[in-house]
Amino acid sequence: MFKFKILSTFFVALSLSTNLLAADKIPADLSLTGARIIDVAGGRTLLGKTVLIRGDSILAVVDQKDLSRYAPKHTVNLRGKYVMPGLWDTHVHFGGGAELIEENKHLLPLYLAHGITAVHDCAGDLSDTVLNWRAKIASGEMSGPTIFTSGAKLEGYKPLWKGTIEVGTAEEVSAALDKLQGQQVDFVKITENTMTPAIYLESLKQVRARGMASSAHIPVQLTLDQVFAAGLSSIEHQSYLLRAATPEEAALTEAVAQGKITSKEAMKRSLASYDEATARAAFRRMAAAGTAIVPTLYGSYVTAYLDQNDHSHDDYLQYIGKGLRATYDWRVQRAAQDDAEAIKTRHALFENPLLYCRFWRKKVSALSPVPMPDFSIHLIIPASLCMMKLLYT
Repeated sequence: MFKFKILSTFFVALSLSTNLLAADKIPADLSLTGARIIDVAGGRTLLGKTVLIRGDSILAVVDQKDLSRYAPKHTVNLRGKYVMPGLWDTHVHFGGGAELIEENKHLLPLYLAHGITAVHDCAGDLSDTVLNWRAKIASGEMSGPTIFTSGAKLEGYKPLWKGTIEVGTAEEVSAALDKLQGQQVDFVKITENTMTPAIYLESLKQVRARGMASSAHIPVQLTLDQVFAAGLSSIEHQSYLLRAATPEEAALTEAVAQGKITSKEAMKRSLASYDEATARAAFRRMAAAGTAIVPTLYGSYVTAYLDQNDHSHDDYLQYIGKGLRATYDWRVQRAAQDDAEAIKTRHALFENPLLYCRFWRKKVSALSPVPMPDFSIHLIIPASLCMMKLLYT
């Protein structure tokens, strides 16, 4: 009986000791061990580290010797694999009409499968659906990348693109922004196909006054400095920055506004008069104004070299619905009709030194200004550009 009491006391003491030791440890939900960790900030690959996660946040990244301080509920051995920050695609469009909602929805898990944890939706014709997806993904009800969306974009009357809010007066701009703010959009997208330059500037003015972010194309009748001064948060597509690289920008802009030359002619003359010093000065002004750039280099590359690359048998076509493919087939057909001079211009636009991200040296953000980390799946990195510096822009 006496021995039994001693034994019982020992096990109680052991249990209490174990519990006290566990209580001293830092709780975690998950530990990821054995992987090579990509340190973007330092430009290094880290070995012998464990990533500890609590809830939806990284709790710590520790050496093996410090792991004993933590008490993870689950451990996953990732030996032979990599752990890195999630990628963000900073220029996507969900669209094609209500009949293509399911085809668009099928893209969401495809993003996750490729490590893309967030997307920047720059307006299509499914804005209400995308806003619904955003909410469901945020609540955990639906699987997919975090969505930052503009909702419906602002355009002029009788626009080229579907899914727009047509505006032609200051009052209509105000009403459109009331609606978008009510939907809690992440930024406001503005395009310029039929919008007048005056209403374009008015839209930027009102967006800035409301403390909202803006993302836009640039009208050919306005200089970049006018747009910077009006408060544009980010430019979509690097090709618009070609205007910043010519000393003739003001004259060419005025000539287009007066109908003396076409926008295509202005583009050719901009290419012919490219000047590095002018470009650097413009990028300094752009950075000072706080205007960012979403380059979309990969999309530019694909369309520029359709004469050389046949994508009709790409493996990824099996993941894209026929309806979605039809929505961009017109671009392929248009490129197929280009003559030798047009193809040469396409190549020159892409191969211009400006398009190799020289703007990053002037501290122009190479992304959208809404809260995003420093990645864009829409970037092609030339050999001359340091990958780590681009990722850490």
